[in-house]
Amino acid sequence: GATAPTGLYLESGATTDNVGIGVSDPDELLELYKVGTQLKLSGGAADYATFAVAADGALTITTVDVDAAEADIILAPDGNVGIGTANPSYKLHINSATGNTVALFESTDPTAEILLKDGGSSNDDSVRVQAISDVLHLNAKEAAGYVVIDTANTERVRIDSAGKVGIGITPTALLHVEKAVDGADVGMRLMNSHASAGADAKLYIGTNSSGGDPKIAFTSGGGDFVMGIDNTDDFFKIARSNDEPSTNTALTIDSSGNVGIGETTPLVPLHI
Repeated sequence: GATAPTGLYLESGATTDNVGIGVSDPDELLELYKVGTQLKLSGGAADYATFAVAADGALTITTVDVDAAEADIILAPDGNVGIGTANPSYKLHINSATGNTVALFESTDPTAEILLKDGGSSNDDSVRVQAISDVLHLNAKEAAGYVVIDTANTERVRIDSAGKVGIGITPTALLHVEKAVDGADVGMRLMNSHASAGADAKLYIGTNSSGGDPKIAFTSGGGDFVMGIDNTDDFFKIARSNDEPSTNTALTIDSSGNVGIGETTPLVPLHI
């Protein structure tokens, strides 16, 4: 409606009984006009909330308490909402200033969760960030879902729906590490750097005593070796094989410490 410097205006007609404060021809049941704060709701002299619409249409809600604490909520014309910021860049933009904790999402039962969805999501709850008691869960719950960790906008780690973990690769084993590096090593390091007796570093590979062989396989694409314990006799073996230590065995160490080269049942300390 048309603005006016002061006054209360009542518009009466066949279809409207609008009230204007600061406006002479109110368009709605109640219309207020004033440059700056248009409305103030008070719970006391020092406890109040104000509402102000700026020239660009942004609505600012300001709350103030007796301790002079003040906070703003901004509703921008583009639909963005700002808490603690006058210029929200996203649908929800929160600025906690010097406070480290920006927000708290709380549930009164053992599980609290935030749901994330885009145009390709199967369901509203396909991807969840959950707090279950004191445990953080990243949950891609669909059968085709998986969890990815990116750095520099590039995938680094993937956990697929079967629980397989890939570092640098889509995993085909429980833990799969792979990277193509020209002229440099691709390595893993296990190190205990504490300078004290008993500060060991240990890589443990084991199977059930009635199960298969604990082993490590090496392959270069043109040649394969495997070393490990043959569970049929509990001997340590190195074999020209990509699978079983008992196939094409080249070296054997039995339970007595006897070593066989080309001999799988050494009878003396060195049996060739």
